[in-house]
Amino acid sequence: MSAFIGNDVVIFKQNTVTIDMFGSAKYRSYNYGADDHVAVVHTEELSQRAAIFVASALNKAAHTGAFDYSRNFYAKDADALTIKLPVNQKGNPDYKAMDNYIGTIEAGRINALDKYLNDTGLNDYRLTNEESGAVSDFQNGGGITYLKFSYKSLFQNIVQGHRLKKDDHVLGTLPFVMSGVTNNGIADYIGNPVRVFPNNSLTVDIFGNVFYRNYEYGMGDDTGAFWNDDNHIDKYAMMFIASTMQKRMLGKFDYGNKLRSSQSLDFTVSLPAKSDGTPDYKEMSLFMRAVEKTILKDIVDWKTEKLATLSITA
Repeated sequence: MSAFIGNDVVIFKQNTVTIDMFGSAKYRSYNYGADDHVAVVHTEELSQRAAIFVASALNKAAHTGAFDYSRNFYAKDADALTIKLPVNQKGNPDYKAMDNYIGTIEAGRINALDKYLNDTGLNDYRLTNEESGAVSDFQNGGGITYLKFSYKSLFQNIVQGHRLKKDDHVLGTLPFVMSGVTNNGIADYIGNPVRVFPNNSLTVDIFGNVFYRNYEYGMGDDTGAFWNDDNHIDKYAMMFIASTMQKRMLGKFDYGNKLRSSQSLDFTVSLPAKSDGTPDYKEMSLFMRAVEKTILKDIVDWKTEKLATLSITA
């Protein structure tokens, strides 16, 4: 999905499958438009789960590496594709079996999510009085005072990573962070003897992309790490700062103007402050906890609805 538009274009129906110019097939559960580099496979008459099964089979058949910028996939290429599907006793596609297969996978994942939410206590998304108060403060002003703080005043350590060529990566378990937003910047998992940066830290790449890290990691020279040895800022306040830093640097850096951590020492961000002029980390933390619980509410409600549906159809 590249954009949301209001142009007068042909609208394709939901419950269909698209194949892009590289042969990547995806199921679409919504109405959409598409450009001339996308082929549409009409599966509207199938159940959603059967259509998802067909999309997976199409992706396996078409997304083989045969298609790229020099050789695009087009609708006419579909004639040469063959896919493997379950068949019934008459030799016809067994869409019921496909539906049941995807339903089994879905049920397994929903139950795994339910267990995880229960085991971690994340099922409880009720806001505390303090969290509700923090949300109210941010929504209504609430007497919050904002002051500017430099990056170097917020973090005891601001360090650039070191170059490690892709060809020199050794397979391992340490997340290795590089520039970019795909997978939150994790480019690989390595076993090389590199410097390990601590959890509860932020990374900022050459394009100004900011991510919070709650795990140890290695890092390339196109990324900088920001952290405090004493961990006096909890993870929720760190996430608040990360989002503020991201907004401050958005769109200001690119290949022609790369950001290095040494350049950012005197950059400033506006943060809630206490009466003594220091950052109000508690207020930031309470607000981000409330945001997390708001998101969790949607997840828990969706999970509960899905479980009810699964129990009805079982």
